[in-house]
Amino acid sequence: MHTYSRRGFAVAALACAVAVAGSPAQAAGLQTRGERVVDQARKRYLVPDASVKADVDVLRSALREVKRGKSVTFNLNAGRARITHALGVLGRASDVEAVQAQWAGLVADRARAGTPAYAAGERRFFGAFTTPLARLVQKYPNSQVKYWLKNTPPQVLEVVFTAATPDLPADQLYTYAFLEGLADYVRDRIGLGKDDGDPTDAQLRSVSTTSPIFGYDYLGTDRFFLDMNASRVPGRNFLPYDQRRVVLDTRRNEKGTLVESALFPNLTMGLQGEAAMLKRRRALFLADVRTYGYAAPTRDELVYWTYVYYNVGEFNGQLKKYAGKRRLGDWIAKGEYPNSIKALESWRMLGEMEIFPR
Repeated sequence: MHTYSRRGFAVAALACAVAVAGSPAQAAGLQTRGERVVDQARKRYLVPDASVKADVDVLRSALREVKRGKSVTFNLNAGRARITHALGVLGRASDVEAVQAQWAGLVADRARAGTPAYAAGERRFFGAFTTPLARLVQKYPNSQVKYWLKNTPPQVLEVVFTAATPDLPADQLYTYAFLEGLADYVRDRIGLGKDDGDPTDAQLRSVSTTSPIFGYDYLGTDRFFLDMNASRVPGRNFLPYDQRRVVLDTRRNEKGTLVESALFPNLTMGLQGEAAMLKRRRALFLADVRTYGYAAPTRDELVYWTYVYYNVGEFNGQLKKYAGKRRLGDWIAKGEYPNSIKALESWRMLGEMEIFPR
């Protein structure tokens, strides 16, 4: 399992894959579950955030010019137009007059630029343009949801829904899968490098879900066959298909150890394979909870500890070591194991966005 891209090996292998065919729901003109979630994410968060950011960028540029005494009247009026537009996008037209007054004050007091009082006024002014998405990013600084949603094709998200189950819902599987590298899969299929910016809608819709996918590179299924055939809680018990349909993919991991990962025939089977591993690791965690006398985990604790067990196993026997000394939430409160903190904050942020059904 990993939390960074292993893209070098897989990019070339993906280059010759075929494009995905339209789904029956698409053919009938109906929105799939994946399309509904992506549509809500864009309308309520991504598009307003980008629109307001464009206005704020102009305002910042205009204020820099004003501070230099350049085109003061022009920038004053240009700023007013941007303020009206941005607050309209945010549904706060009633605040336009007050924020316009702040802007006029910053322009009029430009000679005091650089003083603490002026800087405080700038912060108050630009704080008026905080978008719902920006507010959530501030609340969950370790979340990666904003990046993930920009790189989520609706057809890929529909596969997440297909692979999800009541005991591993779509929002949780989405969190774990994208933390493990599914966004890299999407960008590699499109041909976007790390610094190439956001994909277009057309590029996202071009991503195939029916082509083979290397679990080691994109799903964190490094020890797939070991998990499936384990004597303690065999992972195959959670797998909805015969594991013989999956091709062995032996790799040497970052520690120099040979691992038996998997080449899955398509994304659906890949995510079902990852889900089987997640369920097995969750079962191991819950068994340890009972063995060492911890209280039943809350949903937050379950999300956090599932990823601990998936990503690093039993975390050096932490539950055994601190039995009777800590509660399950203490590791979260202390911010221990940053990768699971990322998973938890990302999942919490998705919950507040209310775009996934729960």
